[in-house]
Amino acid sequence: MLRIILLWAVLPFAAAHATDPVRIGVLAFRPKPQTLAQWQPLATALKKALPGYDIQVQALTYDELNQGVAARQLDFVLTNPGHYVLLSRRNRLSSPLATLATAGDGVPSGLFGGVIFSRADAPSIGTLADLRDRTIATASTESLGGYQMQAYELLKAGIRLPADARLLSTGMPHDKVVEAVLSGQADAGFVRTGLLEALAREGKLDMRRIRVINRQALPGTTVQISTRLYPEWPFAARSDLDEDLARHVTAALFLLEHDTATTKAMQVRGFLVPADYMPVADLLRGLRMPPFDEVPEFTLEDIWNQHRWPIVLLLASFGLIALLAVRLLLVNRQLAEEQRVVLRQRQELQESEQRWKFALEGSGDGVWDWDIPSGKVFFSRRWKEMLGFAEHEIGDDLSEWESRIRFTDKAATLRAVQDYLDGKTPTYVNEHRLRCKDGSWKWILDRGVAVNRDQDGKPLRMIGTHSDVTRRYQEQLKLGQLLIEQKAMLDNQLVGIATVRNREIRWANPAFARILGYTPEELQGMTTRQFYPDQKSYESFGETAYGALRRGERFRTQRQLVRKSGRAIWVDMNGVLIHPETDESLWGFLDITELKNAEEQIRNLAFYDPLTRLPNRRMLHDRLSQTLATCHRSGRHAALMVLDLDNFKSLNDTHGHAVGDLLLVDVARRLRHCVREMDTTARFGGDEFVVMLTDLDEDPDAATAHAGVVAEKIRLALGTPYQLSIEHEGKPPLTVEHHCTASIGVVVFGSHQDNQDDLFEWADAAMYRAKEEGRNRVHFHRTGDGATSG
Repeated sequence: MLRIILLWAVLPFAAAHATDPVRIGVLAFRPKPQTLAQWQPLATALKKALPGYDIQVQALTYDELNQGVAARQLDFVLTNPGHYVLLSRRNRLSSPLATLATAGDGVPSGLFGGVIFSRADAPSIGTLADLRDRTIATASTESLGGYQMQAYELLKAGIRLPADARLLSTGMPHDKVVEAVLSGQADAGFVRTGLLEALAREGKLDMRRIRVINRQALPGTTVQISTRLYPEWPFAARSDLDEDLARHVTAALFLLEHDTATTKAMQVRGFLVPADYMPVADLLRGLRMPPFDEVPEFTLEDIWNQHRWPIVLLLASFGLIALLAVRLLLVNRQLAEEQRVVLRQRQELQESEQRWKFALEGSGDGVWDWDIPSGKVFFSRRWKEMLGFAEHEIGDDLSEWESRIRFTDKAATLRAVQDYLDGKTPTYVNEHRLRCKDGSWKWILDRGVAVNRDQDGKPLRMIGTHSDVTRRYQEQLKLGQLLIEQKAMLDNQLVGIATVRNREIRWANPAFARILGYTPEELQGMTTRQFYPDQKSYESFGETAYGALRRGERFRTQRQLVRKSGRAIWVDMNGVLIHPETDESLWGFLDITELKNAEEQIRNLAFYDPLTRLPNRRMLHDRLSQTLATCHRSGRHAALMVLDLDNFKSLNDTHGHAVGDLLLVDVARRLRHCVREMDTTARFGGDEFVVMLTDLDEDPDAATAHAGVVAEKIRLALGTPYQLSIEHEGKPPLTVEHHCTASIGVVVFGSHQDNQDDLFEWADAAMYRAKEEGRNRVHFHRTGDGATSG
């Protein structure tokens, strides 16, 4: 029946009017295209209900809505409650015509709330209190669900925005807030309820990447929420809008059923009777946000008119209090006089008992009582025992104490006493050494206070204690010695020491600075990336080293670093984590560049011929073992050549070994040019060289042919005349031309051979066959007669 009545009210009006477009401004808290697509079905439904009217929906930001309402360019407004309160105060919008009923979204229909969230990988943010001094992203401070609800919750927790945190305004839509938090631009974000779940349904957000703060478990809610629930968006009209149009549009809104295609397209259930928006106004008033950000002006007359009777009662109370105060003053004077009498009697009693109270040496301290005018001092038994004396061995004169003060401490000690007597210091506390009966010295902490003064305030009597602090001084001396030794260790010129936090230098000793070529001041705060040759080695070291340190292990390695000058050095590094809570570690560095160079020299001596820099016999055997293993795996062939120089002895006999060495060096150079980088050229000694060719063809004939070509190339290269320069002291250089050929023995082998001795024996036999047949020849080993000429 209600629907029939509403239709009866709407249709005649709609049929009778054809006016300018009716514009409905909708706040776009999601992207504008998405918002427009959501609310366009509302325009369609209203056009159908009000024929002849051009109903238009516009998706607008806060500023655009403010401008549109102020310029009277919008007839109706659908916005968040906080924004509605602001617009209604500034632009006199109508009272809400209806309240939006959402499609559920996990909260009761007609209500919504706010969500406070951070990244799930930010463990330091778990409660509202953790948001103090953080960066918080919000679409706008005018957004109820995207800022004001959350700000009110923080205010109740003692955090006022924006004073107690940094705000990052992303602008609409709310999606930008989520992007800002996930990208690290903000520590936390504010959005309205349902947005996170909507983004998850759209595939734009993995809910596991976020953590909801101050999560509320409210009846009827199934979505993430951090605040109380507030009424949903109000639908309001311009205050000067035609009443009939406003009434008929409202009636059409109430006719929208929640199960129709229209409401489903808008993702709402429809519209409800207007809700109570006073809680929203109270929230804004508590936050002192527009329109409640200005303090109203009150006159005395306003105060009297509004609070007349409370003021009268207050003034009467003040009068009664004044009378009571006068009475209390008179009573207090009487009590004060009586109290002075009691205090005087108590003081006389205390003076007679004070000496014995201090004599109760339960703490083990000695007690002294000095009558200043007479110079007489009472020293307790413990005071005397502390210095090794019996009760009768020390008198009652002040000189008993003064005479035992160490000479170097005496002037300062007596000056401290006099300063207290003169009122220059509030208390007397001094440490000095006293001589014991056995001649040793003890450090004494001497403390005293005046317990009786004359009418001018000058002390007449002092009581104090002696405490033996010798052990403390001894510990301080030990600690000082340890500090000296530690400083000597840290300031050494050999071992570099540094503390590192987050891979930045916090402190470094001079040796560390010297090793890397910096000053200690330059190193302060410097990132350790400067010490690595490239980014890859920097990251690789960080993963390995700091992973071990965080597991509680020490980490040691030898690594190549780069000095400030760019020169590479080798260091021995040793690190340990010293502050797990800050990830601070201590590192020791030792420059081992010379040691590494020495190792390299030793390796060269062990594996290389010092004259020709070719691999020696030992390295060749090692590489031959590797080649045999490769042949077994791959099925390919390799070749071994033994070369012996012809006519070399005559050069040595004629011109000496120095010239012969020049020839050997040149032979090594020519051999390198004849083979590939993967092949090996070695010198066995004297004028004998060995060449090993690897990775030859799987077919033995093809492999033999390849070896023959290389052997012939070597033979021709070594047969070219040599130009050798001879230098004699005091004479100009002399160039000697020498003709030298080579006899070469070759053996090709594959996966069926694994005996190195056999291979060398066969190649050596082939080389000797070449010499026997006239030299300057290449011979291949073959089964039967030992070699094949080539």
